[in-house]
Amino acid sequence: MIDKNQLGIVDEDGLSSKVVRRAFLTACGASSLGWMRGAALAGGDEPKAPVEARKSVAELLDRYDADWKTLPDTEHIRAIDDVGWKTRMSVLRDLVRMGRDGVTDLIGALESDRAERRLLAAQALGFLGDSRAKNPLALRVEKDQFAPVRVQAVDSLGTIGGSPPASLARRIESADRNTDVQFHIRFAAERNFEPIDPNVIETLKRYDIKQMDSAAIDRPAPDFTLTDVLGETYRLADFRGKKSVVLIFIYGDT
Repeated sequence: MIDKNQLGIVDEDGLSSKVVRRAFLTACGASSLGWMRGAALAGGDEPKAPVEARKSVAELLDRYDADWKTLPDTEHIRAIDDVGWKTRMSVLRDLVRMGRDGVTDLIGALESDRAERRLLAAQALGFLGDSRAKNPLALRVEKDQFAPVRVQAVDSLGTIGGSPPASLARRIESADRNTDVQFHIRFAAERNFEPIDPNVIETLKRYDIKQMDSAAIDRPAPDFTLTDVLGETYRLADFRGKKSVVLIFIYGDT
């Protein structure tokens, strides 16, 4: 499974010639939906929460803080040996597995002094779909100094569903100078703030961390199936030996 914070280039022989990890850790709702639908399901009944998922929100976020290092503003690509993205993915999964029991503490984490912690809390709240998070997320959009947090808060408001608090979309779009924030507000409005597909949430809950990081430079790329935002499904095996494939998860308005 190629992580959504990666960009993979696969040549005609199916070799991953380049795999780089993006530092920008928010993904627009479109990319999230396409990627999550493409993830492999473990199958069977609802999985029992692992040890990590039974920990408190604070413990999980502390684990994330320990491994995820903030890059300088001048850097946008993480080193190939950076393990922080693996921790981030497993912590996000475990936070979502906790369900609404973790909502109150995640809302509290939106006030953290560490921007990256606020960002991950905002993302998890978007998957949990609890209306209690709408006003706290709207406040992040209005006042957070870290633009990626504002972007993620907008995305999560969009996936929780329902009308944005206090006509948030119109107000922020005219006031926020960050073009990514403006783009994501427009995207959420175009989606009519429709709640996230429950199948996406179930896929994340069932995600097998062992499948992570299976793509490696100069080795055959593992087969995968992904569905794009328009609902069309692609499988790598269909292109193998026929043409080169470039896999890109578009972020914002880039």
